[in-house]
Amino acid sequence: MLKTRNNWTKEEIELLKKTYPPKTINELIPLFPRHTKISIGMKSFHLRLSKSMNYLGHMRKSSVKKLSKTDIGYVSGLIDGEGTIAIQKLCDNRNNRIFFVPCISVSNTNLAVLEYLKQKIGAGHIYPHVKKKNYKICYAYELRRTLDIKTLLEQILQSLIIKKRQAETLIKFITDYAESPFNNRNVRTDLYEKIKEVNRKGN
Repeated sequence: MLKTRNNWTKEEIELLKKTYPPKTINELIPLFPRHTKISIGMKSFHLRLSKSMNYLGHMRKSSVKKLSKTDIGYVSGLIDGEGTIAIQKLCDNRNNRIFFVPCISVSNTNLAVLEYLKQKIGAGHIYPHVKKKNYKICYAYELRRTLDIKTLLEQILQSLIIKKRQAETLIKFITDYAESPFNNRNVRTDLYEKIKEVNRKGN
């Protein structure tokens, strides 16, 4: 069920102030069932809320494993052949805001392949795609945490062939601009359009 736009109540704002500093966005979502992920992020931004030192210390550590030479070949090959390296554009029309989110995803009808990929990388999540009538169910592995994406791409960059340009663009995006979602809008938009165009051409 799609969530409609709802105004924030005083009680919800107080709860957000209390829970935003130590919790991740995925931990916050169940606490605010009337609001979307974007709405929660935007409200915390408008309230100028910041994360606790314990949270920031944890987030500075990547969950991605150090890959062996064999694993680098496997992971890079799967991302080259079945994956997408992209920047997603998210719009908050209510507050007239746009921000960009890096993402790596791999789709496959074989769940075991993606579970093995997740095990090798050490981070990320697997989701089932919406099953269409008469189609075999498909699954998607996604890596969205910025530091994890950067850590993985830096390990496999030299082994990528088809997706190397996308990987280089995404590393630049994360390194230079991802820490400030609402700054450097023009440059971030340029990188978004660049990686979108490369993905469209398929090389």
